[in-house]
Amino acid sequence: PDGSNFSSTTKLGLSYNLSDDNNYLINSSLFLNGLRNQTTNNPSLDTTLNYTFSGISDGYYNWSIEVCDSDNVCNISSNRTFIFDSTSPSISIIKPTDYQSFQYKDNININFTRSDATIGIQAIWWSNTSGLVNQTLSDLTANFTVSEAGDGNFNVTIYINDSLGNQQNATIHYFVSLTNPSISLLNPSNNQWIPNGSNINFNFTPIAANVISNCSLW
Repeated sequence: PDGSNFSSTTKLGLSYNLSDDNNYLINSSLFLNGLRNQTTNNPSLDTTLNYTFSGISDGYYNWSIEVCDSDNVCNISSNRTFIFDSTSPSISIIKPTDYQSFQYKDNININFTRSDATIGIQAIWWSNTSGLVNQTLSDLTANFTVSEAGDGNFNVTIYINDSLGNQQNATIHYFVSLTNPSISLLNPSNNQWIPNGSNINFNFTPIAANVISNCSLW
């Protein structure tokens, strides 16, 4: 390959052809980033040959082939390059915090960071709780806004990938509460007489569309 990209799920093979005026070659060697990696003795002429290997780290690589004939004359090809990338991009949601509450349903800002150390980000898209909204961020920006129907528990999942199909995602949960919470007083009843020195138990039921932060006795 020349400037090609490989993921960890692709068998990594480097192909080349050899020729010689004497029609006899002693060996050919693969050089990877300037270091001899593999050697083949008595390689075939005028046919496609391959070096295959695995276990290399993500990164950019130069490769070339050296060949020597029976007259001990050696020659080395020009360098070619490839990129090996088996790692998914990274993504982290900064705002809102997980399970944050909002008293409005429109223009809830989602802010996140994203990066890819090797080949680079190809696409970013997101989906809401119902899955009915699936939107691609064409400019790869790191923020967008969402709107919800009203009270409820919601989440948004952001997806990110590179051109090799390495994919990652992150999910944020949040609440929307447009209705004020209410409370039902159960005990004691209104204007009830309590004997002096008795313990008074106050019983009540809080009512809210989402999570209640706190209740206070006044």
